[in-house]
Amino acid sequence: MSMKDIRYLVLSGSVLLLMMSALWCGEWTTSGDGDYPCTVISIPAGARYVLFDLDIDDTEDDDYDLYVYFPTRTDCSVYDCRPDRSGGWDETCGPYNPVDYDPTSTCGAAAENWRVMIEEVGYTYWGWDLTVTWVDCNVGNNCSTPIVVELPEDMAYNDYSQWTTGRVNDWNNSCLEAYDEGEDVFYQLNVDRPMVIDITLDPHGTAGTGFCLDNACPPDGSCLAMSTNPGAGSHSVTDISLSAGTYYIMVDYNPAIATGGIPNFDLIITSPRDCSEPINVTLPADLPYTSSNQFTCGRLNHGDESCLDGVLFDYDSGEDLFYRITVTESVVVNIELDPGGIFSDGTPGTGFALDEECPPSGDCIDYATNLLPGVYGLYNVRLGAGTYYIMVDSDEQSADCIPDFNLTITEGITGATCSNPIPVSIPGELPYYDSYQTTCEMTNDYGDDENTCLHIEGEGVFLNYYDQGQDIIYRLSVTSDVVVDIELEPLNTLFFPFLVEGSSIAISYDCPLGAVCIDTSTESGDDAHGLYGITLLASVGTYYIMIDCDPMWALFLTYDCFDFNLSITEAIVINNPPNPTTTANPCGPQTLTRVGSVPSGETWYWQGTTCGTRTDLGSGVNYTANASGTYYIRSYHAGYDMWSPGCGSVTVTVNEIPNNPSPSATPTSVCYGSSTNLTATVSGATIYWYTGSCGGTYIGSGSPLPVSPAATTTYYAKAQTGAGCLSTGCGSVTVTVYNNYGEGIWTGYADNNWSNPQNWGGCLLPTASTDVSIPAVPAYGRFPTINTSDGSCVCHNVVIDGTLNGGSGKLFVHGNWTNNSYFNAGTSTVFFVGDERREIHAPAITNFYYIKTENEAFSIDLEDNFKAEEIDLLTPGNEGIDIQDDINEIDLTD
Repeated sequence: MSMKDIRYLVLSGSVLLLMMSALWCGEWTTSGDGDYPCTVISIPAGARYVLFDLDIDDTEDDDYDLYVYFPTRTDCSVYDCRPDRSGGWDETCGPYNPVDYDPTSTCGAAAENWRVMIEEVGYTYWGWDLTVTWVDCNVGNNCSTPIVVELPEDMAYNDYSQWTTGRVNDWNNSCLEAYDEGEDVFYQLNVDRPMVIDITLDPHGTAGTGFCLDNACPPDGSCLAMSTNPGAGSHSVTDISLSAGTYYIMVDYNPAIATGGIPNFDLIITSPRDCSEPINVTLPADLPYTSSNQFTCGRLNHGDESCLDGVLFDYDSGEDLFYRITVTESVVVNIELDPGGIFSDGTPGTGFALDEECPPSGDCIDYATNLLPGVYGLYNVRLGAGTYYIMVDSDEQSADCIPDFNLTITEGITGATCSNPIPVSIPGELPYYDSYQTTCEMTNDYGDDENTCLHIEGEGVFLNYYDQGQDIIYRLSVTSDVVVDIELEPLNTLFFPFLVEGSSIAISYDCPLGAVCIDTSTESGDDAHGLYGITLLASVGTYYIMIDCDPMWALFLTYDCFDFNLSITEAIVINNPPNPTTTANPCGPQTLTRVGSVPSGETWYWQGTTCGTRTDLGSGVNYTANASGTYYIRSYHAGYDMWSPGCGSVTVTVNEIPNNPSPSATPTSVCYGSSTNLTATVSGATIYWYTGSCGGTYIGSGSPLPVSPAATTTYYAKAQTGAGCLSTGCGSVTVTVYNNYGEGIWTGYADNNWSNPQNWGGCLLPTASTDVSIPAVPAYGRFPTINTSDGSCVCHNVVIDGTLNGGSGKLFVHGNWTNNSYFNAGTSTVFFVGDERREIHAPAITNFYYIKTENEAFSIDLEDNFKAEEIDLLTPGNEGIDIQDDINEIDLTD
């Protein structure tokens, strides 16, 4: 069974010519000369792209292709646009493969299916199923219709030529902030097992794009991962560990930058640390190299046909991880794998391969496997300059992945060559002893027929030279002037004492040794000998010692190496001071304190962050460290005019105390019951918020922090770093709360408009159930005016203790009227609504301009004085007006 799955971008109303075959497009036949059929498909108007799935029931597994031709002229017939048997076609008609499309078009039509029978020579038939689907361009518009990606099944995933232009801005309250305010596209990732992924967005030249990953849709303000780019290039998030579950990606942009949206982008999901994105190591610069607590779990199986394939176990059948080793000069290394992380037990059935190809081939350079969980490796591998790859893998029968491993690369056969000498720090390691060392297996790298300072004739049975045996190299790194004795003690080799004969040692500025050295020593017997009173200068810095021998023949055995002890000592020893101690406080400057008593004749001087010979920092008991680092103290002996070979040291961490925040609020003024966002930023620190005082009542952390103050409030912000260091003080911001009054109380905050909600308590317009109060002195000094007739001026009971201006609008009263002060009716209408009993209380004379009622059940009770230009009883069955006994005045003016 063969499958072709091809997506083409097409123009609305296009006509496509499909051809199945690698040969030519012939007649539509079911028998005959073996021609392959063509068919024409008309693209529905508005279609953006079309997805072709071609299933071929091919029992002989022949390879067929699907060809798609886009005729550009409507006057061309099908056969004008097909290739002929000579391989050509009508140049005026095709082929045509458009890449432009209308980004604002709509699409979405049902799938159409064709069943095509074709014939090959020999009258053997196959069935071809061609499915053409017009894809709905609204897929991806929101969380209800996301683009679905199955992981790892769809890996590596590339949704190419996708777009946001013409879609809607479905969500703009995510971690992308300004980059989530444009038209967006949503993806749903169905992850069926734990894995690690990289996500890359290629906007094809569009600047100001962003995307985020979250386990909620739409994504919230603290999504799992995000990336934005004000520029036009690709950008990514890498090494994202996902457990099994459902995740979502939102692709969006900053409309201030991407003014036309993203007309064309690719979204790419890959498994990191494969051959295209390995972990990079440079040798010998990175030696010794350790890759700690790495893992292959959650990655894919990229290399499964390598030299790790075994007879019983395939150590490359699990998920894998790749390293790229760039070797700048020849190096000998040991490569070890610990499949248990920091322990030597752990995952069984693991392996790694070394090769110049990635993934490694079946005949790689070398490999190592271990069915058990212990540490194992490749040793003394010589690599020339070039590029190499290491693949770490597992046998899925034992473990389909390695959850925790360490890979180490160290120098092999230390001491064998000048590029890999045994390092000795002078005077830091004095006195230095290298006991039971050997030159055996070191090979004869220097000397023999070369002209070295040890090319001195020996005294063996056969006359040879003291530089013709296997040799070993030491590198002395000298940081301060010192005088040393270097002694070589040959040991019995191969248990034959008489074979230990003809040892040599030399010290030089250079490696390999030249004809002239600083000093040499040779011994024809087995006695100890050496180089004494050698002055090593810090200004020179580096010296080399080579130990060699004079080979001899005896009893038909070849002797060209030996075992030995090497010692490097200082004649006058001034001990390093003990390591200082430090205070436990990790925030701000640290106080260092020296330990122990200063010996007679010595002075201990603080050296700062270098073990040098400074005296200007003093010799007091304490020293203040203002920055993180390793600090030193060193002893000086005035009588000998010598410093101690090394220093006492202590490593301190000085965590910076963060600056006081400078907070702000957006907005700084809010209506009662509304919220505002508190923001403050201090690099590397978390913001903690308080009310009442700096460090008073804690209300939360982070930035922004939404708050809803009930009254005007001052908020205090304090910064704290991850190390727990707090700022010395706080910054503050005051949020003014206006209209912090109950519902229905007039405040007049914004203006005198009854219909403006900002003028009422809680910024809520009165409703038919709201009792309204007009205070004698409103909070902001303004009195209300009824200036609309659209029904927005409404209340239940109204009590006027100040002034109510009628204007020219309408007030709909669903309850009673009490005027304790002044109603300036203007040309307004007061409409009493409903059939319940209504009362007008007017201790202060109320001069209505126009009063209306449609009450059929009760009359309006006039319990105090009022005037009206007109009273309109709208309903024929209206009960009218009931004038109470205490009415002082009724003035019906019209």
